[in-house]
Amino acid sequence: MGHENAGITRSAARVGAATMLSRVFGLARDTAFAVLFGTSFVADAFNLAFLIPNVFRRVVGEGNLNPAFVPVFTRILERDGEEAAGRFLRRAAGLLCVVLVGLVAVGMLAAGPLVHLYAHDWKSAPEDFRFAVGLLRLLFPSLLFAGLAALATAALNARRRFVVAALSPIVLNLGFLIGAAAAVPFASLTQRAVVFSIGGLLGGLAAWLVQLPTLRKSGLPIGVAWEPRDSEVLRVARLMGPGIIALGVVQLNLFVDTILALRLEEGSLSAMRLANRLVLLPMGVVGVAVSTASLPTLASQAAAEDRRAAVGTLAHSLKLLVTLLVPAAVGLILLARPIVTLLFQYGAFTAERSTPMTADTLVFYALGLPAFGLVRGLSQGFYSVQDTKTPVKIATAGMIVNVVLDVVLMIPLGLRGLALATSIAAWMNVWMSWALLRRHFGEIRGTGLWTSVVRVALASGALAAACVLGITWTAPLGDGVPARVAQVAVPMVLGIAALLGASFALRHHEMREILESLPGRGRRR
Repeated sequence: MGHENAGITRSAARVGAATMLSRVFGLARDTAFAVLFGTSFVADAFNLAFLIPNVFRRVVGEGNLNPAFVPVFTRILERDGEEAAGRFLRRAAGLLCVVLVGLVAVGMLAAGPLVHLYAHDWKSAPEDFRFAVGLLRLLFPSLLFAGLAALATAALNARRRFVVAALSPIVLNLGFLIGAAAAVPFASLTQRAVVFSIGGLLGGLAAWLVQLPTLRKSGLPIGVAWEPRDSEVLRVARLMGPGIIALGVVQLNLFVDTILALRLEEGSLSAMRLANRLVLLPMGVVGVAVSTASLPTLASQAAAEDRRAAVGTLAHSLKLLVTLLVPAAVGLILLARPIVTLLFQYGAFTAERSTPMTADTLVFYALGLPAFGLVRGLSQGFYSVQDTKTPVKIATAGMIVNVVLDVVLMIPLGLRGLALATSIAAWMNVWMSWALLRRHFGEIRGTGLWTSVVRVALASGALAAACVLGITWTAPLGDGVPARVAQVAVPMVLGIAALLGASFALRHHEMREILESLPGRGRRR
């Protein structure tokens, strides 16, 4: 048990490091986007055109494919060997290609109605509407590349080859950055958006291709086979069915958020997206890393019907999530304005309007950051026992709460209300997931989970005090890039030092384990 938990921590640290690098490139992409487009109509049009294919990507891509594919692939590999697992992978790829090509074709043909569905007010400005439709048609093929990349990622994760898969989004972001550089000479924002989109499209293709050599080295085949009646492929499809419904519910919630944001002042959708991207930085680094690293182990333990080991693995994953995401949330809340100023306040992104709109929204999203990660971590417990129906019920209940709170809270709080509604609904999802997971694993006791939570809370208090001190010291520095860097770096360094000092004083084992598992430290395997 201890060996497996340490292995999960090491794998999570490696995935987290790779994901962190990817997210840094993502932040560079977002900064370039903010400089090029600010919170203009063109920014909203691009975000909408990028959002719609991503709705389908999340349904048939990594968010749903990985938890359905990994347990089935792991069982085939352990039961029937590599040849059978490779045959299963080729057949899954064949079916996925057909589905994705069909979705891309339908999406491109229905681009006009899709834009109208989200933003029917734009039809009053025909040129703007046509531009958004054209941009959507340009970006829709990215769904095909994203889906194929997701399957390659799932196969590599199942073989515990986590790092290359986690690094592949860097290539996507590099494509966008190259597109941003190529767009600079164009004076027209619409022309810039087209060039930027082409860069992202090519980056998406490359993000799939870079995984193929590692896939081959891991002993898995590259290719497709058409066998739609294969029982194991159909099993993955059935397992994805409830997940598709659950993610469809999540996307319906995103759809409502998008429509409501487009009803607020101009640029609200872009501000919401940038704030969401910032809160997803620690979520992606920590939440995705821990859940990705833990699922293969949980799936193996569930297949062996070793409930005690599975409970220990699940509790360990939750402790890692709490240890890292609670301090991250505190830091984001306290440093929201300095971070947004440093990253985005250039060019068309103004201090008077764009920065406060984005920073205030970030604060309310950050309140839900630990919950976003815990929901994902708890979901791995359901997926490991091939229960994909319960997350549907949880997601549906959360969506209803979120939509109701959206309508109620946006009246007094505007865009901040939409972010707060998302955070409250996420915490409700944590409570429901925790309660319902006991049907499979019983009470999660004797694991030290609650002791770890108390230690994290105390250490996060020390971080908050140190951050406030750093903010006070650097406030008189004024503006300018060096001052902006100091206003983020000084409170952050002081906060991290206080967090680590308090964690060691409190003998917080998970924090020590995380530090020892960072790349370059601890045992190498």
